[in-house]
Amino acid sequence: VDGAAVITAADTLDIDASATSLAKPNFASPFLFAAAWGESTAEARTRVAGTSAITATNALTVNAVTHSEVEVTASVNSINKPIDAVFAKTRTRIATEATVGEDTTTTGGSVDVTATTTAEIVTTADAKNTGGSGVGMAVAIGDTETDTSATLGGTVRALSGDVNVIADADIEENTSANAAT
Repeated sequence: VDGAAVITAADTLDIDASATSLAKPNFASPFLFAAAWGESTAEARTRVAGTSAITATNALTVNAVTHSEVEVTASVNSINKPIDAVFAKTRTRIATEATVGEDTTTTGGSVDVTATTTAEIVTTADAKNTGGSGVGMAVAIGDTETDTSATLGGTVRALSGDVNVIADADIEENTSANAAT
């Protein structure tokens, strides 16, 4: 919502953006080497800007939500080999923004501006060599960047309830490498 927009709701007003991203590559090899790479990008941006005026008799919410699931697995399970090597990498980029700009007018029974990020990221490299002895090498790299922000500016009036500005990020990340020969 931008410029000089005027939005009026007789009851509730929800301005929302959401993004979901999923990457789950899995590569298993009976030979000497395995590699897997997974990349995920999710962006949700809700913006009320300019000289916009938004009004709701009851609840007024400006909300942005992102959810990412990344699960990358590379594995080797060989028999009597001199070397086993695996490489797994995840690259995750998440941006979540809920913004009401500095020149806006916001009126509601209650006013909520929320940005919520959730992510589950798993990176696994597993090298196994059964039989004769050998050398195993496993490398797992998790590369994650997140930016979650909620901003409320301008003139704000809550007619009967609260004003809440909440930015919340819940990131679960598990990176593991195992080499057993």
